[in-house]
Amino acid sequence: MALGPTPEWVERYQTNTPPVPGWFSDVDLHLFALINEIQLASRVAGDLLEVGAYLGKSAIPLGFMCRENESLTIIDLWDQAAYLEALEHQDRYRGRVSRQEVEARRIAPHNRAEFTANYRRFHDRLPDIRQGLSSEHLTQLPAERFRFIHIDGAHDWGAVSGDLNQALRILLPGGVVVFDDVFHPDWPGIGGAVWPACAKGDLVPIATTNDKLYATRAPSSVSAASIARVVEEDPELLILALEPMFDGDVLMVTGSPPPPPPPPLLGRLLS
Repeated sequence: MALGPTPEWVERYQTNTPPVPGWFSDVDLHLFALINEIQLASRVAGDLLEVGAYLGKSAIPLGFMCRENESLTIIDLWDQAAYLEALEHQDRYRGRVSRQEVEARRIAPHNRAEFTANYRRFHDRLPDIRQGLSSEHLTQLPAERFRFIHIDGAHDWGAVSGDLNQALRILLPGGVVVFDDVFHPDWPGIGGAVWPACAKGDLVPIATTNDKLYATRAPSSVSAASIARVVEEDPELLILALEPMFDGDVLMVTGSPPPPPPPPLLGRLLS
C-alpha cells in the first residue's frame, strides 16, 4: 500500500512553538497520521474520539486527522480538584506516588480554557467537548460510529475496563483504538483491563510503541502488515520486530535513530 509522504501537517505541528505541554511522542504522532492514511485509502469513514485530553497535545493531531463530514469528540475532567482527589485516593491505595503524577501536579492546574486556547492555535473549529467523567459521556455516544479512538483517561483497572467496553461498542469496522500507558509499571490496571480483551478476541492488537498499544476488531483493513508497509516509508519510524501474539502479529515500532555526526574536520581532511 503506497500512500505517499507523511502528511504536511505533521511537520507543521512538530515545529510550531511553543510546544503544547503534555505527553505524546513523535513516534505516536507519526503512527496516528499513517493509520489515518490507511483508513482513508481503505475508505474507512467515521468520527474520532479522545478520552483524556489534558492540554491538547494529542487532541490537536486528531483534529488534523478529522475529515469533512466527520467530527472529533473530546472527553476530559478539566477539574483539578477532582483530579487531585483521584490521585490522593490512588496514593492511599498504593502507598506511593508515580513520577508521572508528580509531574502532573507540578504543571497543575490545568483547565478547559487552556485546552481551548491550545487547540485554537491550530484549528478554527473546536471539537465536540464534553467535560466530566468518561463513564458519564461514553454511554451517550452512538454505536459503531467511531473509526479512531484514543483512550488516555483515568488509569485504574475499573475506569479502563469501562472505557474499553464502551470503545468496543462504538468502534466501527476498520476502526482503531489506542490505549496509553499499557506498559507503564505504575499502572498495572491498564494492562489488566486490555490484555484479557485481547486474549478473548474482542480486541486484536496490531502495533505497539514505547507508550501505547494499538488495536482493532477483526476483520479490519488496518493490520500489523498494512502498518508495516507504510512505516517502512516513513524515515522517522523504525520497525523493531513483528511479534506473533494470540492469533495474529503485533508490530513493534520505535523512532529511527538520528544519523551519525560527521567526522571531525581533521579526520575528513586526512581520509
